[in-house]
Amino acid sequence: MILRVLLSLGLTCLATVGQAQPLENGTSFRDWTLACRAAAVGQTDCVLSQVLVTSENQELVAEVTLAPAQSGDEKGAVVIVMRVPTGVVLRLRPEFVVLGQSGGADLEWLTCDERYCTAARTLDADLVADLRRGVNARLGYRRMEEETPAIFDFSLLGVTAGLKALQEAAEVE
Repeated sequence: MILRVLLSLGLTCLATVGQAQPLENGTSFRDWTLACRAAAVGQTDCVLSQVLVTSENQELVAEVTLAPAQSGDEKGAVVIVMRVPTGVVLRLRPEFVVLGQSGGADLEWLTCDERYCTAARTLDADLVADLRRGVNARLGYRRMEEETPAIFDFSLLGVTAGLKALQEAAEVE
């Protein structure tokens, strides 16, 4: 399946940006877009987002978001979230790997509703370093009606700058 990367708005936001920060919804970091929403008066939650759709009919394959982990997690950790259309095999965990790097990880399915299923994982400092060094990553999951897994690559260009901007904004709070 040929995939085309489209940039779009994100999911539940994990990094909090103070009102005075210059980050704005829709800011591009190469192949990633900053997706923000108002969380409270004077507080905006933001993530980096990338949406993958089929080139044939623009159907959603996956939305991938990245954000610095909340306080209490390992310093430098990043949360990766993948949202896909419902109809996935939940007993098989989605797999994540940075192409050309040694590390990889399974994501955990968190929730499904009538339209989407969401999986996530906190990436440790080693995997975050792989993200920053990498050019492309790969995620895969199994759909119920298909015998082969849906495997897709996505760009990591802009991850370093985007995560840096989110981390700096969170430190200013």
